[in-house]
Amino acid sequence: MKTDRNIIILICCLLAGILGYQFTDFNFGGSHNDASAQNRIKVNSKEQTPFITPQKEKFKGRAQEEFYENEGAVKEILKGEKILHFKSKEEMEAFLRRAREAGLKVIKKIDGLNLVKVRFTRSKDMNDFLARFHEIALISNNDPVAIPDPLLQGNSQGFRSHPLSFLGIKGNAGWGKGVKVAVIDTGVASHPSLKGQVQHIDLIGDGSSITSYHGTAVASLIAGDSNLIKGISPEASILDIRALNSDGSGDAFTVAEGIYQAVENGSQVINLSLGSQSDNPALREAVLYAQRRGVILVAAVGNEGLGQVSYPANYPGVIAVSANDANEGYLTFSNRGPAVDIAAPGIELTAAGVENDTILFTGTSAAAPLVAGTVAHMIEQYPDITYNKIINSLQNSANEAGPPGEDVYFGEGILNVGRLETNATQEVVDAAAAGFYLEEANGGQSLKLYAIGENRGTEPVDYVEMNVSYPGFEKTYIFKNIESSQTFYETLTLDMNSAVIAEEQQIILQIKGVKDDNVVNNDVKGVRIRLNNE
Repeated sequence: MKTDRNIIILICCLLAGILGYQFTDFNFGGSHNDASAQNRIKVNSKEQTPFITPQKEKFKGRAQEEFYENEGAVKEILKGEKILHFKSKEEMEAFLRRAREAGLKVIKKIDGLNLVKVRFTRSKDMNDFLARFHEIALISNNDPVAIPDPLLQGNSQGFRSHPLSFLGIKGNAGWGKGVKVAVIDTGVASHPSLKGQVQHIDLIGDGSSITSYHGTAVASLIAGDSNLIKGISPEASILDIRALNSDGSGDAFTVAEGIYQAVENGSQVINLSLGSQSDNPALREAVLYAQRRGVILVAAVGNEGLGQVSYPANYPGVIAVSANDANEGYLTFSNRGPAVDIAAPGIELTAAGVENDTILFTGTSAAAPLVAGTVAHMIEQYPDITYNKIINSLQNSANEAGPPGEDVYFGEGILNVGRLETNATQEVVDAAAAGFYLEEANGGQSLKLYAIGENRGTEPVDYVEMNVSYPGFEKTYIFKNIESSQTFYETLTLDMNSAVIAEEQQIILQIKGVKDDNVVNNDVKGVRIRLNNE
């Protein structure tokens, strides 16, 4: 019995240690934390009024962990390349005239960003040569950009062909009409789900055909429209900007050029399902260029399971998207950090591949285009909508997930397009059982379980009862004056040292005591784990 008890405790600690995992189901026995329930209403600093609240400031920092296993190989390809930055077009042109006279090999320039890419055989030659030119404001590396493969992901539930129903979309005919979305990626191949609304710009320029599925899959989740593949905004047009090779690798200069071309060619939304470990000055300048012109950028946070979001998702004002499974669980390959804005479906989504086939698409690369497609629909509805109004509307309508309130895994929660639609047009009373979240406490001596509710309506809730029960335990907690989009929660504690084997138990969370327009989300049941409840 003691051996079995130790095994169970070890299993629980492992579960508690899974970073950011949201447990929609959990069963345990334990003691109640006696703090007042009313004091644990979490204010998410979000207003529900559609499209008006300014975005709160957030920190986005530099990566501190190893990012790509093959980073050394990629950097070897870029060895000897530098990006030259100029304060004005006139200074850039003056440099180019002098450089040509001196025999410098200029690979490419981006006029609107005043950037030039050069290459030298030996770095000493480069440094000595460039020191002669006073026009250069900054010299930066041409850092690698790539599409990292997602790490293997346990027993998470995939979506297959049903992400739209999960997102609450009942019908999307006409969505995205008149909106252009740029997909900066490996290229978009011809596919039956993309019916003639794709324009192409090839920045690779090597004459090769598109052999990677990645860019085509991304585009189909934004604007696909076939029996098997349903994008969010099927009437949106796609600007395919091929900036990565078929193996998913590229560089900061080319991605920056892709962003510039997207803006110059009239894109209102840019999807970036790619990433770099480096805060590259050229990439940062391209992002700012797009933002100053009102273009919305959506980017994947990365698939390495790191405690830092990749760039460009890590830049302020870029909508950074992490990934969840069909049980609303956090996908642990998804990078995490304070830069995360929102989560979206990211495992086994049916998407377009090359040669007219379909694939199951997994990664934050799959989650980002669902948000980009949603943004295209919002712009179609409200052509003058701003970034601040978009990000706050997305977050205000997101479903609470993970620890109570904003967190580093889901940001403000999981994308809910149906709620976004309903809350923009109707008065809704909806107190919901959001789920459970488990974490280790007291140096592993106990486990904390948060039973979490959320006001998912547009109207304040004056009074709500949250009932938590499992065999041998039942208690009702009362919460008052819950504003729209606020979370409320109760904390229960399990002492690991007193745990012994008991029969399987199941915790149940129920919301009661309020006249609710959506009773479907009022009950949540938990995973069974055999622990004592004495």
